[in-house]
Amino acid sequence: MKLTAVKLKTAVFIALVVWNINSFAQVKTVMYVMKNGEVVFQLPVSDIDNVTFDNAPSDSALIVQKNDDSFADKILLNNIQQLSFSDENLSIETLNGSETYAFENITKLLFGNMNNTGIGNPTKPSSFNVLVYLTQAGDVVVKSTAVIKSLTLFSIDGKMISMQHFNEVETQCIVPLQGKTAGVYLLHIETEQGVAVKKVVKLINK
Repeated sequence: MKLTAVKLKTAVFIALVVWNINSFAQVKTVMYVMKNGEVVFQLPVSDIDNVTFDNAPSDSALIVQKNDDSFADKILLNNIQQLSFSDENLSIETLNGSETYAFENITKLLFGNMNNTGIGNPTKPSSFNVLVYLTQAGDVVVKSTAVIKSLTLFSIDGKMISMQHFNEVETQCIVPLQGKTAGVYLLHIETEQGVAVKKVVKLINK
């Protein structure tokens, strides 16, 4: 399926996730559009031609958060002609020129007020350890030295299978895999000290 244009008129949060699996020689970049903490749209960026905006308020901006110590880039939506995607880069074409960002250097994209100073760059994560293993029943146990905020399970092709959010102080959680087909899964683990992605291999159907 090809999308010639995706028009976004509400304030949303776009998370860009890059899976780099050396053993499978596969790179898959998936765009997740989230509203109020829920995924409302997802698609591999290779299937998106471009994103355009219309009727944007004069002070609405695209905010590009990067994973280094530099300030977030803010670009007025009214100045953006289109966003274009390749397998590795995001290109932003504006009335004054263009800018290209490698997905591996982007933490997230947000839509907000141009004058909003409350959105800062992410702090560098502290060192923390995450242990992931399968039980005999076929479930995934996650143990972390940092408090776990959410667990998201993906298939190897980037399709989201399940998502769990935790409001309590949890350092050990279970992700059910019973009933899932044998294969390789990716587990996105968000903690208070950073994010880890673990590969889970289920060998038999249970």
